Amino acid sequence: MNYKKPKYFYPIPSKKLPLTLISLEEWVLVTIQGKNKIQYLQDQLTCNMFSLKEHQFNFSAHCDVNGKVLSNLYIFNYKKENAIAYIVRKNICNKQVMELKKYSIFSKVAINIRNDILLLGLSGKTSQKIFMTLFNNTFNLTLKPVMQNNHFVSLYFNYPIPRFIFIASKKNIYKLQNKLKNTAKFNNSEQWALLDLEAGYPIINKETYKTFLPQDLNLVKLKGVNFNKGCYMGQEIILRYQNKKKTKFSLYLLTGKNKYTPIPGENLEIKLNNQWYFIGKILYCCRINNNNIWIQATLNERILPHNKIIRTEKKHIILMILYIN
Repeated sequence: MNYKKPKYFYPIPSKKLPLTLISLEEWVLVTIQGKNKIQYLQDQLTCNMFSLKEHQFNFSAHCDVNGKVLSNLYIFNYKKENAIAYIVRKNICNKQVMELKKYSIFSKVAINIRNDILLLGLSGKTSQKIFMTLFNNTFNLTLKPVMQNNHFVSLYFNYPIPRFIFIASKKNIYKLQNKLKNTAKFNNSEQWALLDLEAGYPIINKETYKTFLPQDLNLVKLKGVNFNKGCYMGQEIILRYQNKKKTKFSLYLLTGKNKYTPIPGENLEIKLNNQWYFIGKILYCCRINNNNIWIQATLNERILPHNKIIRTEKKHIILMILYIN
């Protein structure tokens, strides 16, 4: 089926978002198959794979031996292929999967990046009603956020507003887009990224790969780190940091006005005693119109100024804190 790409628009904050289909071209699906897949992932990821239920997904992180996050991900049972699957940012996927495969030679698992499968988001006004109509489902989405049938797998997120990821073949994704083309607007993955920023879901790109500990990225609050599951990559350092009782960095949402769009990995500074000092680092930046930008960043809470005014390292854009995630 031929599909003509529509013109994209600036992402819209959740409170004003109309019904919108969202192309998730910046994310990709990875599948893990084989009889040892659960134990193998248990030894690699921060979540407890043995608690992963059929109709639920887990937030998780994949870390290196120093506890630094290679990627954060959503992981779930992919019943159609008797596999475990997760969703990860495309621009770090190759490096992250290479790290995940390092020890697979000793286990009977197959790890594959699925470029044959597309991801499509749905959110905005009436999205929950549209979902129920499309799939004729009346179950409690909070209790069963993962739905699977012969054509689609869907993941339900309730922050900052109800939204869904559909996972399917190109043919079925294009059919769904065509079915809703007169009902919903269409936008690219920047729209999904903005919703992630509002929800406090960290976005790791190649510029911030192996930069942060899970606690710096809100992953403990998202229940993406299990401190009782036993050994996994980076576990000792992550646990030691947690036992200090007070983390140094936290995830924040910032806003500012400028034509320049800051980039992931760019440093942030505050002014103390007439000198500018490092306070944190940018994870992601969304431009929501010609002048306004929203930025996800980790900031050092111990030296945050009372007036909460921060600037970027390069173009000296002044930012204000919207809220802490």
